[in-house]
Amino acid sequence: MDPQRELERLEAELDAFTYAIAHDLRAPVRHIDGFIRLLERESPPPTEKAAHYLRTVANASARLAAMIDDLAALSRLMRAPLQLRRTALAPLVHEAIRELSPKERAVDWRVAELPTLRADAALARVLLRELLSNALKYTRPRGAAIIEVGSEEGEVVFVRDNGVGFDMRRADRLFGLFQRLHRDEQFEGSGVGLATAVRIVHRHGGRIWAEAAPDAGATFRFTLRS
Repeated sequence: MDPQRELERLEAELDAFTYAIAHDLRAPVRHIDGFIRLLERESPPPTEKAAHYLRTVANASARLAAMIDDLAALSRLMRAPLQLRRTALAPLVHEAIRELSPKERAVDWRVAELPTLRADAALARVLLRELLSNALKYTRPRGAAIIEVGSEEGEVVFVRDNGVGFDMRRADRLFGLFQRLHRDEQFEGSGVGLATAVRIVHRHGGRIWAEAAPDAGATFRFTLRS
């Protein structure tokens, strides 16, 4: 079997599984939240230790709910028909920058010339937003954050940052669903953003990869070849 067709088949099966899991988990999480609220209103009120336990469970439940929402969004995204047309990437990048730019810190956005590619515009918008959002998150500790977007060799697009980077020995986990290379207390997230990015690239028959080093930033590159 053609490797690309096999990859598409496996990802279609995974997306169907993802949809089922996201749908079936919503009701149990709502039940957990409901019982937490009931316990918090008990008379006499919970002890300080019991209240701490309830807050811990509530926080975990909220995190699970966010992961389910991200799963459902990913499933909807991947199940939509692909609408391919010539798509200029520069307007999509500038649109994402306007939406993502934080008010509480300065970011030096450096956008070079970008190509026009044959792509699904809606998915290309999500792909670029995920990569820029990722760069924005991991440059947060920097006093002067720099995020560059450009192209190489015509159709290779890159997003480069001067953030905290990561160890390339763990790069095999980078695009996995719910895989995180940093602890939750360091950086928030559900581990769905880059998993979304790789699925969008694969739907276009392209490739995505990254280069990084600890405390030395990261560069993500992708191609879209439909």
